[in-house]
Amino acid sequence: MSTLTSTQLQQQYIAYFGRPGDPAGISYWLSSTSGISSAREFADKIYAQDEYKKSTVGDKSVEEQVNSIYVNLFGRQADAAGLLYWTAEIESGNLQLSNVAYDLIWAASNPTAGNSAQATLDATALSNKVAAAESFTNNLKTDIDGILAYQAESTSPWVSGSAFASAVSFIETATATNAPVTADVTAAVTSMISAGTSTSTAASTTLKLTSTTDALVGGAGNDTASAVLQGDGTSGNGTGTTVAPGDSIDGKTGTDTFTISVAGNANGLYTLSAV
Repeated sequence: MSTLTSTQLQQQYIAYFGRPGDPAGISYWLSSTSGISSAREFADKIYAQDEYKKSTVGDKSVEEQVNSIYVNLFGRQADAAGLLYWTAEIESGNLQLSNVAYDLIWAASNPTAGNSAQATLDATALSNKVAAAESFTNNLKTDIDGILAYQAESTSPWVSGSAFASAVSFIETATATNAPVTADVTAAVTSMISAGTSTSTAASTTLKLTSTTDALVGGAGNDTASAVLQGDGTSGNGTGTTVAPGDSIDGKTGTDTFTISVAGNANGLYTLSAV
């Protein structure tokens, strides 16, 4: 029987991604389809997520990865003793990074005699962050614009993008001394939608090859590039041709289109490479 709760999922989303869970993600992990039934199992599954590999791990050292979990969960840097302890446990193979957040969350609710003051502050900060995350996610459940906007900018390769960054900034406002209220959540969702929409509607660029050697560069939008192939390019039979060996087009992101208009007798085979 599953013991996993939405609160536990939000804790893990905050620990590793710094943001609230999206409605579809929370719903999936709570369903029997996910194949997990506890917070510990979810923590282990986190390794398979591209967002984890890029946002949490990236090219960071083990110490930086552990410290980022402290910052995400409690809004503070790790203490030296804790940082060294968790790093040593990971490097010795006793723990994986996914275990650290689970254990830190437990420790905040079960303080030792000499750490009760800091643990109380940590528990309050985490409680405020989770409450803010749950309110944010619940707000999205009835907002189609919010659901559509609260997406990664790209999943292959993974790019978190502006919408997720906006949500991270919101969760950072929840601290041991500040609990966001309903108005704050509403404003945060509005800001996220604006950020996500601006990313998804990046301006497109129109590019044209010329009769000289070109190195064209597009932008973040859905760019269009065009060229002309006239005849076989021999003297007197290639007037107007704008595509030739040496030309290059870097479309950057977006879904780009390259069109070649062909006229005359090509008299040969032509190959496009690195498309």
